[in-house]
Amino acid sequence: MPQPKATHWSSSLQAETRSVIESRGERFRSLDANLHFKNIDGRYGHMSLFDLGRGELYVIDKRDAECCDFADVEVLLAAGWAID
Repeated sequence: MPQPKATHWSSSLQAETRSVIESRGERFRSLDANLHFKNIDGRYGHMSLFDLGRGELYVIDKRDAECCDFADVEVLLAAGWAID
């Protein structure tokens, strides 16, 4: 019997995502200056750490380059995104 798909990320991944976003990426290092995300539905995305440092919050879908803006980290998490 197939396992049901998860509808949200683990509490620890959600907490890590909150921590990185609320600190505006100050404690996060990336070789390409981007913060990478994964979505519970299988998509992947990214945003610029520079923009995060300026207080912007969005995810650009790596598949189709669609950009989604978020009011805050809770809305981002509710949309199924978490750091990858």
